[in-house]
Amino acid sequence: MKALENVNPDVIRSLAGIGMKPEQLIALAFQNLAGKAEKIGQLNISPDLLRELLNKEE
Repeated sequence: MKALENVNPDVIRSLAGIGMKPEQLIALAFQNLAGKAEKIGQLNISPDLLRELLNKEE
C-alpha cells in the first residue's frame, strides 16, 4: 500500500474498472452520482435511458 499512497485515487479507481461488465460500470456511475446528490440538485433520467441500461443482450 505504501507504493500507492501518492497515486491519485481516480487513477486507482480507473484501473480497478478494467474488465468490468458494462452494467457494473453503470452501477458505479449511478453510485457516484448519488454521492454527489447535494451538489447536483436535479437529475432527470428518462425511462428510455433506464430501459436501455436494463436491457442487456443475451
